[in-house]
Amino acid sequence: MEQGFRGKIFCWLIITISFFVFLSNLRQWWQFKKLKTEKKQFQNQIEEKEANLRKLKEFILYAKTDEFIKKELKKKLSLGEENEKIVVLPQLSLSLEETEDRLNLKISPWKAWYQLFR
Repeated sequence: MEQGFRGKIFCWLIITISFFVFLSNLRQWWQFKKLKTEKKQFQNQIEEKEANLRKLKEFILYAKTDEFIKKELKKKLSLGEENEKIVVLPQLSLSLEETEDRLNLKISPWKAWYQLFR
């Protein structure tokens, strides 16, 4: 009887140890899977940053050219080359409130055009 009892205890002890080893391995596998997905995310971020860096380097090289400098001078400072005429147009900005007010008013089309361009 005592031999059967010891056998049962030994069997339950093996089952319990096996269960805890299984849980430990399962936890390690889950952490490994989690780290693997994080690694992929970081690699994607690195690739995006490298692509952005390449674009910025290309833009810096382009910004150093005379073509870019002339274009920016024309655009921002309204400067031009010799014998070149430049026309500067005023900026028209209509706020949302003004356009709503104008839509609500019943005015003739020629008055609307006049108010738009004054």
